Amino acid sequence: MAEKPDENKVNRMMELLQTLISKRVSLHEWTVRALRCYHNAEYDEFVHLLKSAIKYGPSSYASYQADLLKVHTLLAAHYIRMTQQEPTSARAQLAQQVKHHMHAIDSLPASAESKERRLLLCRGFALLHQPQLADQYFRSVLQQQPYCLGALIGLACLAYNQAEYRVALGYLKTLLLRYPDAPAHVRVGIANCLLQLGELERARKFFTLAKQQSPHCIDALLGEAQLSLNKCERPSVIMGISYVCAAYAINHRHPHVLSWLCTYFYYRRDYNNLLVAAGNAFVNANTPQLRAQSCYQIARSYHAFRNFDRAFNFYGHAVRMRAKNYAPPHLGLAQIYIRRQQLQQAYQELRIVLQLLPQHRFSMLLLSTLYGELGQLQLSVQTFQQCQEDIASCLGLAVSYERARLFPQAISAQQSAINVWSKKQTAQPVPSEWLNNLGALQFHNSELQAALQTFCNALLQPQGKLNALTLIYNKARVLEEQHLHQQAELLYLQLLKNFPNYYSIHLRLGAMAYKCKQFKRALHCFQTVLQLDKNNVLARQFLAHYYVQLGDISQALFQYNVSMCRAELKSDCYMLIAVGNVCLLKLQKSLADGQVILAEQVLQQALMLYKKALQHNGSNLWAVNGIGAVLCTQGHLTVGSQIFKQLTDFNGGAMLNAGHVALELQQYTEAITAYRICLELPALHMPVWKIRQLLASALMEDGRLEEAKQELLKARHVAPQDDKVLLQLALIIKQLASDSFKAESADFEQLSRAERELSIARSIFLHLETNLEHRHTAHRQAKKCAKLLEHAPEKLQLLKQRTEIAVQENKEKKKHKKHKKRKTKNEAGTTTS
Repeated sequence: MAEKPDENKVNRMMELLQTLISKRVSLHEWTVRALRCYHNAEYDEFVHLLKSAIKYGPSSYASYQADLLKVHTLLAAHYIRMTQQEPTSARAQLAQQVKHHMHAIDSLPASAESKERRLLLCRGFALLHQPQLADQYFRSVLQQQPYCLGALIGLACLAYNQAEYRVALGYLKTLLLRYPDAPAHVRVGIANCLLQLGELERARKFFTLAKQQSPHCIDALLGEAQLSLNKCERPSVIMGISYVCAAYAINHRHPHVLSWLCTYFYYRRDYNNLLVAAGNAFVNANTPQLRAQSCYQIARSYHAFRNFDRAFNFYGHAVRMRAKNYAPPHLGLAQIYIRRQQLQQAYQELRIVLQLLPQHRFSMLLLSTLYGELGQLQLSVQTFQQCQEDIASCLGLAVSYERARLFPQAISAQQSAINVWSKKQTAQPVPSEWLNNLGALQFHNSELQAALQTFCNALLQPQGKLNALTLIYNKARVLEEQHLHQQAELLYLQLLKNFPNYYSIHLRLGAMAYKCKQFKRALHCFQTVLQLDKNNVLARQFLAHYYVQLGDISQALFQYNVSMCRAELKSDCYMLIAVGNVCLLKLQKSLADGQVILAEQVLQQALMLYKKALQHNGSNLWAVNGIGAVLCTQGHLTVGSQIFKQLTDFNGGAMLNAGHVALELQQYTEAITAYRICLELPALHMPVWKIRQLLASALMEDGRLEEAKQELLKARHVAPQDDKVLLQLALIIKQLASDSFKAESADFEQLSRAERELSIARSIFLHLETNLEHRHTAHRQAKKCAKLLEHAPEKLQLLKQRTEIAVQENKEKKKHKKHKKRKTKNEAGTTTS
């Protein structure tokens, strides 16, 4: 609220004006009276008198022009001084007044002008924006008065504005030596020069001297506040804030003071006062720089209030006011763009920030994270590595490595963050979230024992309820992966007591039951998940796998189709290919049942699904593999074979399909090679024993019966319940025994072993006669074995007799040879005698 003017003072001024006007005194007398008011700090009266002198003073005396020049000079000098002292938006109005009076001086006749020092100084300070002209005026004054205070200050201002801080410091020191009682702003100027030169302690000394000389010097208080706050230590920060508060008490409209208060309110999270202070600073700001800073502070307050649209607008205002030379609002815009998922615009803003502030740590961290979001993981890693090795950069680096699936490097980066924390926070335990992330990375890198130890260490620390849930769940996942199903199940059940609706636990229990062939229990778990979350995609996928295992193709397709009704999954490549694969299974069943029309429809549906997956991802090898399978089903075996051969380096399923096609095309050597490679590949959808069975078929067709027999024995060891393996094994045993009986070179021992194996094959065939699927084949083969066994004793007896005769003849030969040798020796001895 404005102060009420003093009525007595107003009355005295009115009386003085009436007296001066009635007596028609010269402008010189008006000037003398005005200067008295000025020296008494009655600045309004000073201005009022001089303006009244111009309007009402006489103009018919000889020295009128000189006196008028002096009046305009005094007014211009006053307004220049007020302009330098006034930091608010009123400065523009004062500058306009200076311009008006300088124009009035210029309009006076040239004979009226003089080289009066006051006029030259006015011209110099009025033309500070034109350094060369201002310099000429100041030096003209120094020619008249070598140590003129105003001229030295003017030259120091020019040098400071041109970043010639040592030159400015020289002028100000000269002035201070000549005038020890110079205004406090001289010492503030020296402190600012020292501050720019990096001499912080000397700068602090001069700020203190200026404050001692003039306790109300705001610039001195702000200088000391800046030096104290920059130390970033609690005592110095408290001291700096006290200086800012003292400056605010002196002038609560000073934009620099308000700007410092905005920063203080921001770090105190006092956003309401921040918004008020920033608004006042904007209203009172007198330069584009201060207005831009105020807009930035307003934007920060709205940003903190989560009013992102208004924050975005004010960040934009701040950028436009300072063009592209003010980095903070660009950083704010980048954050808003990231929130809006406009990543390219955010990238451009961050590049501007780093051009202005090349080593700005937060911007580099944000840019690194942005590279990761854009999929440029190598650039993300490189940018993180350029940052100083601290906790934030190590954690970000770990995330980038994890996205690139470079788990060893991610583990190293996560461990580095933990080490930095341990060094800085010796009294505080490592955050359990970090240990959880480290354990998850070790889990993905197949370091199961290390992951288990990490989760156990994390659980030893005090935990919140949700953190404990995550850690125990992850520990159970590690135990599950180590095939310690009982221990994992105990942990899952323990979690279910406290979190009965946590459907991920039901999913894991169902997955374990499925692996252990406990299909009914697995079905119950998956159905429980769908009761808790009917849109759970994983549960429906598991159910689809379950129904495929049972041979219920219709139910499997139903589960997939329910999931694909969701908009985000209609173009999901995994779902498209999974449904296509189930369609191929339905195709096989339809062909087996003789439903040719249905088989053709299913075939076209599978082909359509694979093509759609390729449209969304042209490099999807599983889709190409599926198309190859469709072509083979249509009889285009050669084309399908070429497709599979091109995929074999990237896709184990394609290698398996290549083996199937080669077997179908009677290319047994290629089929054998493909199946042997498949046995070395991990995570194929077909069990290993089935691959061995197919390999045995290829070997048998290639005439390598003994190798086929060994592969079937290995398959039989893994899958003793499969009658197809048993039938195939019996057929090979029977064939090997039959070949042995037919071979003319077979000895008695080989035939004896063949007889025993033939008996075993017959026993297997007799056992398989109880199987409806293999009854006729088993019965026919059992008869053949019996027939071979009927002739076996006779052939064995004949071979035994032949063997005995051969042995006897061999003995006779050896005996005759020995007798002949002895006789030859005796004859040789008789001749010698």
